[in-house]
Amino acid sequence: MTDDTTPPIAVNSSPLPDQLWAAVRQIAPPVMAFAIGKGWIGNDAGILLGSVGAIVWPIVAGQIKTRERAQQLTTIAGDARTPDAVATVKQ
Repeated sequence: MTDDTTPPIAVNSSPLPDQLWAAVRQIAPPVMAFAIGKGWIGNDAGILLGSVGAIVWPIVAGQIKTRERAQQLTTIAGDARTPDAVATVKQ
C-alpha cells in the first residue's frame, strides 16, 4: 500500500511514546524561557542559543511530523485498493 518513497504508517501499540514526545516539545520552550528570565543561563551565547532553540525546535519538529503524516496519508489515499469512502486524493 506504499510506494518506495513513503514508509507505511506505523502505529504504536500504546500512545504513550507520542504523548511523551509531544509533552517534551510543549514544555521545553517555557522552561527555557523561565531559565533565561531568571538569569540561570548567564552568558549571551547561552541566552541566544537557548532562545533560538526554544523557539525553533518545536516548530521544526512539528512541521517535520506534519509533512511525514501527510505523505503517508496521500500514499494511502492514492492506492487503488483504498476505497473512496475511506480516503481520496484532492485534485
